[in-house]
Amino acid sequence: MSTTTRNKARAVGRPANAATGDVRFERRRKALRRRWWLKVGALLALLALAGGGVWAVTASSLLAVTQVEVTGTHRTTKAQIEQAAQVPYGRPLLRLDVDAIQQRVAALTDIASVTVTRSYPHAVRIVVVERTPVAVAGASFGPFRLIDSSGVDLGPAATRPKGLPLITLDPSTVDPATFRAAAAVAAALPAPLAARVDHVSASSPDGVTLELVGGAKVRWGGSDRGSDKAQVLAALLLQPARIYDVSAPDAPTTTK
Repeated sequence: MSTTTRNKARAVGRPANAATGDVRFERRRKALRRRWWLKVGALLALLALAGGGVWAVTASSLLAVTQVEVTGTHRTTKAQIEQAAQVPYGRPLLRLDVDAIQQRVAALTDIASVTVTRSYPHAVRIVVVERTPVAVAGASFGPFRLIDSSGVDLGPAATRPKGLPLITLDPSTVDPATFRAAAAVAAALPAPLAARVDHVSASSPDGVTLELVGGAKVRWGGSDRGSDKAQVLAALLLQPARIYDVSAPDAPTTTK
């Protein structure tokens, strides 16, 4: 019997379930191949979507800076803050160096603290806290200068503002620690008490003295426990004296 005849005989005699198994195997193979290509296609789509998202956030104008919001200004102006901030308009918010912006604004003399944040989709938000004048310096050695609680010179004043104590120290020549102590004491004075203070002087950081309107003196000492000293002094002022000593607020004294 020839080879061809034998092959035909085998084909004719092959069980039907074997042929069916081949068909099922081929279908499964094609199905697996389709699923594999579907997974590859889905992965490529996700990568393309992710790449597009990264581009949209970091390189496109979809989330770029178009406005600057400034709050907290009183002595300064929004224009001054924006000029100092140097916010790069058109740059994507995610690539914005908010720390650098914050440092530039914080360098302004009138600014005590500043917070810079991104406000999606297009804004930069700058919130400032300004320094507050608590006293003035000058008079005998030059024009009045506004002073904050840390002893920072906030600039000139044409006249002495009402209610602000005068510090009779020249900030350009006195020991900085002594001047800061005098400023801190001025800041600790409640408004009714500050109104009765003619001027503040100091021989050292622990030697701050107040002279009241009318000539009485207050030995205040250092800038520590300012609130306690102010309360004690308010009570002592109910009785007349030439010298009030609250440098040790737990054991105050008066001299008539």
